[in-house]
Amino acid sequence: MLEKRIIPHLRKYYKYVLVLLLGAVVKALIAFVAPVAVREMLEAASLPVPEPGSIFLYGGLFVGCFLLGYLLNLGVTQLYLRFSFKFKSNFSRELYHELFRMDYQAFQHREAGYFVSRIKMLTDQAFSLAADSLPSTTVSIVTISVAMAFIASVNMALFAMAILLLPLSYFGYRTVNKKLKKMTADYQVSYADKFKNIFGVVQNIESIKQLTNYAYFSSSVAKHVEGMEKDSNELGLHVRNVNMFMMFLMDLLKNGLLLGTLALFFMKRISFPEVMFLNMIMGIYFGALGSLSGISLGMRDVRASFDFLEQELRAKAEKGGTQELLKVDALSFKMDGFSYNGKKDVIKNFSLDLKPGDSVAIVGRSGCGKSTLGKLLTRLYLADGVSLNGLPAKDYSLESLRKKVYHVAQAPQLFPGTIAENITAGLSEPDAKRFEEVVALPFMQDIRELHSGLSLPLRDNGSNLSGGQRQRITLARMLMHDPDVVLLDESTSALDGAAEESLLASVQELCRGKILIYVSHRLSTVKRASRIVVMRDGAVSADGSFEELKETDAEFRELFAAQM
Repeated sequence: MLEKRIIPHLRKYYKYVLVLLLGAVVKALIAFVAPVAVREMLEAASLPVPEPGSIFLYGGLFVGCFLLGYLLNLGVTQLYLRFSFKFKSNFSRELYHELFRMDYQAFQHREAGYFVSRIKMLTDQAFSLAADSLPSTTVSIVTISVAMAFIASVNMALFAMAILLLPLSYFGYRTVNKKLKKMTADYQVSYADKFKNIFGVVQNIESIKQLTNYAYFSSSVAKHVEGMEKDSNELGLHVRNVNMFMMFLMDLLKNGLLLGTLALFFMKRISFPEVMFLNMIMGIYFGALGSLSGISLGMRDVRASFDFLEQELRAKAEKGGTQELLKVDALSFKMDGFSYNGKKDVIKNFSLDLKPGDSVAIVGRSGCGKSTLGKLLTRLYLADGVSLNGLPAKDYSLESLRKKVYHVAQAPQLFPGTIAENITAGLSEPDAKRFEEVVALPFMQDIRELHSGLSLPLRDNGSNLSGGQRQRITLARMLMHDPDVVLLDESTSALDGAAEESLLASVQELCRGKILIYVSHRLSTVKRASRIVVMRDGAVSADGSFEELKETDAEFRELFAAQM
């Protein structure tokens, strides 16, 4: 049920919701002042001796209530905006927290742009439910109840007719909503996918400029935009058709009631002031009935978005163990096999035991499974066969494991913010002394000497830096986290030989007594390891020192022939 899913998010904002509800109910009650005042003025004017005092009294009440409604609207609007800021900020933070805990492979299947789009939809619709739909529903119920009481006070036959409209409206909208819910869910998925694809094109601006065929890429974007608009039009057309039919039905019933009112007037069962009164009351009644039905129709978007929360974010959350990894005293790979989605094994018959102080280089041809090891080690990919301190890696909580095991990938990932903020990313309270030590290392010199130094704001993924500078920042970030196991996966590939030598010397010094794993195609990097493992087709084909492998392993010699 949607109510069970949204109520926990609203409890912390109950004051805002209650005030908005109260304001909406007061505004609804004010709306009834007009028909009551008109009836009383007409009755006062129709007396044998008109009562000007009564006419002015009710006229003043009429104007005063509308002025009160205007002032109430001003206050409610200010509260609404404050509620919007607070709710959307906090709710989106909660959603992104859940997104970051999502299974890595499930995330990769959809990609970032899709989830950003869906989270934005869900945030807006959840707020609309809390601040618009809930008060509007309450107002509609109050308005319908009061209107029916007024109708009953004039004529019970008209009251009975008004009662019959309620189930007709409810079941009519409920029937069409079933189809609309599925259409809306499909639309939200399609829209987010196309948004992701547009973002995927636009973010590659350097390649677009290099390739110069702007019309080609504009057409690529336009194809996705046209798809979004087509989906939107199909859904919108269906919604409009439903709305037009229901409006036609409501207008038909409304006019039927008005004709019934006129018939009662001509039969002298009701007076002219009562005719005017009922005409205004029925306008309010049908307006509330249409609003209530429209809210029911609009709930399809909210339900589809909350289905996304339950079925895609929460259902696919990462699952870790309960043990806390405080220190790594031993690391072991004993893997019989690992494959992506049940396809050909990427890793097979891979065995490796390491202890603190060990440094090992893992080498092999592209596609042999080297980089996969880093994702298995940090449990981005799930497989048995990796153990820490004699316990399976899956037994440890993901947070404690990733604090102690750090994988530095070849492609650096930088965040919006300054260089300094990127170096300390992920640390709520960075160690100031450690920070000064890291940024003072020789390999950080040219970054310190940039025109804004460590305060330089980074553009999209650090596009205003060189590839080597981006890699050095991610390595500085790793050093700030001070893990027990470090896997450097081609993480110096954008550096020249001298810069790489300076950086790796600093890394080795600060990682003394830790487990250090190199994955590289550079002989200069590989030779830093005391042990070298050669991989072939996901398995270990050779294991030894540089001198041993140079003499005994043909695969190793072929890999580095051009560098020896």
